[in-house]
Amino acid sequence: MKILYMGDGKWGALCLKRLIKEKKELLGVVIRSNPSDKLVEDVAKENNLSIYSPNDVNGKSFVKNVYNLKPDLIVSMSYDQIIRKELIEIPSQGIINIHAGKLPYYRGRSPINWAIINGEEEIGLTVHYIDQGIDTGDIIIQEKVPININDNYATILRKVEELTPTILMQAINQIENGLVISKKHSHLEGIYLPRRCEGDEIINWNKVSKDVYNFIRALVPPGPGAVTFIDGKEIKVLDCELLDSPNFIGNPGQIIGTTNRGVKVKTKDNMVLVTKIKENNIVKKADLKIGTKLGINYLQRINSLEKRVERLEKKIANLTGR
Repeated sequence: MKILYMGDGKWGALCLKRLIKEKKELLGVVIRSNPSDKLVEDVAKENNLSIYSPNDVNGKSFVKNVYNLKPDLIVSMSYDQIIRKELIEIPSQGIINIHAGKLPYYRGRSPINWAIINGEEEIGLTVHYIDQGIDTGDIIIQEKVPININDNYATILRKVEELTPTILMQAINQIENGLVISKKHSHLEGIYLPRRCEGDEIINWNKVSKDVYNFIRALVPPGPGAVTFIDGKEIKVLDCELLDSPNFIGNPGQIIGTTNRGVKVKTKDNMVLVTKIKENNIVKKADLKIGTKLGINYLQRINSLEKRVERLEKKIANLTGR
């Protein structure tokens, strides 16, 4: 079975290596026009595979190239362009994709981060056919990956990286041997979640402790890191713990205690222990004074903006002679 491979990043490189190890017939490798790294490209070069990097994967020129290659199957792993009908219809066995979400739930971008933020106890690593929707194609295989209370984005990522090449090979072998029993899922079911954007990483200390804890562990490196502020200065919270504490009223975001391991921060219901932060690009133990208020001080920002507006009004008045 002739395979055209499309991929990016560590997952993409690991799966490509596995295909090569299993001696699958590869027609070439399609990398992103703006790849996140050179891992996939390097593996392709090391194995003398043809490399393609189209700006538009659905453009006439690239579609014609794929048609001439006559692939039986196209495999997509962390490829960033949406594939349209004309390209989907070329390979006789279709196009398959691996998605780190429990389809039909967690369609879209950043499924691991969103699953941890939502307090899920597992994610689903799903191999599915690509159709004209987004993560709506028939499911070939879905494996559950548990999320333990001490897991974070980094540990779940490692679990997924270990399992991904194996589940991909299982799906390809089923396709090759005519053993696929795919499962449809309605586009009306499940949920779609968008890419996380700049600003989404800011901690809301007005949430309950478990939500704050889930949010912080969902964004640890290689994620962007959860962000808070001290007097307008950004710091990243890289690790925290839940504490056995009764609920009580206080000021969310305020440091209310210290230990030899970090600082206790008030949340909506009780408190969490922040143990590791990144400040001025230095990762260190959280060692902040009791009473320090974390978060955005909106009153301070409004006052600052009012002063800036006053200064601008004076400049405009001077320029216009009023």
